[in-house]
Amino acid sequence: MVYLVKQVFLRCLLRLRLLQVLNIIQMRKCTIFCALAFVFGLANAQEQKQVEYKSYVDSSGTVYWNRNMPLYLHMSSDPSGANNKASLKHSNSGFNVPYYFDTEGANFIRTRWRTNEGKPVVPQEEHIWPVMADGLAPITKIRFEADNKYVIKGKTYFDKSAKFYLTAKDAVSGVESSYVSVNGQPYQVYTEGSRLALPVGDNKLLVYSVDRVGNMEKIDDKNSYFSIIVDEAAPTTEYRVEGDNVGNILSPRCKIILTAKDDKSGVRITKFGIDSDAAIRYMYPIRTNKLSDGDHTLNFLSVDNVKNAEGQKSYAFYLDAIAPEVSFSIDKDEYLNRYKTRYVSARSAIQFNATDNKAGVKDIDYGFNPVEFNKYIEPINVSNLPNIHNKVYYKAIDKVNNRSAIKYFTFIVDRNAPKVRYKCVGANVERSDTIYLTSDTNIKMWATDARGESGTKAVQYKINGDDYVDFNGELKLKSNSYHNISIKGIDNVNNHEVKTQHFFVDNTPPEIYHHFSVDKISVEDEIEIYPIKTLIYLAAQDRVVGNDRIFYSINGSRERAYIQPISGLRSGKEYKIKVRALDLLGNESVKEFRFRIR
Repeated sequence: MVYLVKQVFLRCLLRLRLLQVLNIIQMRKCTIFCALAFVFGLANAQEQKQVEYKSYVDSSGTVYWNRNMPLYLHMSSDPSGANNKASLKHSNSGFNVPYYFDTEGANFIRTRWRTNEGKPVVPQEEHIWPVMADGLAPITKIRFEADNKYVIKGKTYFDKSAKFYLTAKDAVSGVESSYVSVNGQPYQVYTEGSRLALPVGDNKLLVYSVDRVGNMEKIDDKNSYFSIIVDEAAPTTEYRVEGDNVGNILSPRCKIILTAKDDKSGVRITKFGIDSDAAIRYMYPIRTNKLSDGDHTLNFLSVDNVKNAEGQKSYAFYLDAIAPEVSFSIDKDEYLNRYKTRYVSARSAIQFNATDNKAGVKDIDYGFNPVEFNKYIEPINVSNLPNIHNKVYYKAIDKVNNRSAIKYFTFIVDRNAPKVRYKCVGANVERSDTIYLTSDTNIKMWATDARGESGTKAVQYKINGDDYVDFNGELKLKSNSYHNISIKGIDNVNNHEVKTQHFFVDNTPPEIYHHFSVDKISVEDEIEIYPIKTLIYLAAQDRVVGNDRIFYSINGSRERAYIQPISGLRSGKEYKIKVRALDLLGNESVKEFRFRIR
């Protein structure tokens, strides 16, 4: 009987104590401090957050107890544990000796029979109070989502699109919080499901987690340290040309060498294409001997081991497989007639020019026979060459030793100017060095070149120092004045002769004079009256070329030349005399006068 009472008492005591577990836990917390650890040779690792051992009751009422905490049993007559509270002593020692759970996971406090208000329940069954004992810390890992991952020599590389997360597991009470330190920074609380923001480059991560009863994961090199390298930089590829080349102009004997470099995950592949996108795997130097002459583009790129691809680069070059083009020109004066005969003046010089698609001309050679050549340095003066068909041979060599075919051309040196001629068509009088003419007189000009020479190209003239103008077949001077005209004959290689002639334009007629042999005797009705047997004298004066002839008519009769004084005038008659005078250029003046004879 005593034994039964004792068992019932113990069962009640345990039941009441379990209801007060949470309050007891808060009163009996133990504190643990985490030691500093050294990770991968770091002098000072980040300090973990201080945590305390504790208990935890989940939403279903299940109690989780840290196995490192002591457990004391108490009894009370009410659920709060405030009334009739008594602590149980150990049966062997008689003291409140703490109890530690020895089993990870489920532990049970039980009685043999469950009762209902002190009466055993039928059928008979145990009364069990479960407690989940948790003495193990969580385990934290890094989970990643990445299309491109590369591992070499213990280092892990990812491309910049990779996503990193923390995953922590705890077998009993569950994970309460996780922490991460990136590159020596203080630990930060990790939000579950969030993406870790890792910078580009080498990243050193320390991680740990704490469960719901205060078990904290230890920091150690093997399980808590992670090295992650985020590689966003593509490789860089450079080219180098070997062989005969000048700038970006290559000979068929060249080769192009590609060199790629990547400072992180390393180069996986280099690709190239000529005149197309880079698609061919590069393994050996690229030779140019099978390329056609002309412009080409080498496209190339490299990809690293996490598939960062370099932007396609280009190297534009010209493959010069053709000899230089050489040509000649005549500096100063050159003329090619319809028979393809080339004339040059003695002032001229032969110039050579060669081009080679940017490769550059090394030498131009010339000679007056196809065997002996000289290096062309400066224009060749032709003044000492004979007036025959001269023949000149020439060729060129470029800087990659392409040689042109030998060419030649012929020419004749024309040293003589054409002869200038001119004449006046119309009234003109030449005196001393001056030709007198009228505005109606046409001045004709021409020039002739000797047979076998280049021929006349133009006749030009200038008046009184003005600019030369081409003679168009007619020249008439208008103004009454002195003119100094220079006439120039030019042949087809610009040899020229100039002749200068003085001209005076006289469009002014002579001035007519008349004179009576006696004085008038009177004036009637504004008409002068002269006596019988009066003679009339006629005269004319020209101030430039001189008077030529004088004509007169009386009262409208036939005109007659004046050679002696007018006589035979009758008394009582009125006369009208018309006088016309001409100078040596045909300029004409007319004068009339009236009078009476009494």
